[in-house]
Amino acid sequence: VGAAGIPAAWGGAAVGKLLDPNILMLAFAVIMVAAGIRMLSKPRESEGSCSTGPHRAFRSCAPKAVGVGLLVGFLTGLLGVGGGFLITPALTIFLGLRMKQAVGTSLAIIVINSAAGFSAHAAGYTIDWATTLAFAIPAIVGSIVAARLARHLHDKHIRISFAVLIFAVAAWVTASTVTA
Repeated sequence: VGAAGIPAAWGGAAVGKLLDPNILMLAFAVIMVAAGIRMLSKPRESEGSCSTGPHRAFRSCAPKAVGVGLLVGFLTGLLGVGGGFLITPALTIFLGLRMKQAVGTSLAIIVINSAAGFSAHAAGYTIDWATTLAFAIPAIVGSIVAARLARHLHDKHIRISFAVLIFAVAAWVTASTVTA
């Protein structure tokens, strides 16, 4: 997923430079709402074919993983979003990973796709390290605390919580884009 996402992120970044940023933000909100709705639906047993376990088949899962990587990588570059808002739903919807597996797997993929998206956008930009660290340090602490709490939750509760968070962010993105 991560390897396929790298060139796709570069392509998405190139396309994104040609489009109106407000249209991109509204497209992102629509994608998030669709993902949130899908996260709320009951997972089908046939979707679990790529989750870990004795029934996993590399030959059938690899093409799906590459397709997911291309889609998520392109959207990461296009929208400038490399987080779990795209990857986690894609892993659960298209590859059938359980929510806890998808969250953990998405973290590794996020690093790969975000680095590719950053490299495509980074030319000529200066990083504001004070702002970066002001966001990064609390995010790291929050991630550690959330990981410990997640061990005590069922996949269904994580899926519902994630969908609610996606809807909230989609509403905020839509409202701030429309009012801008």
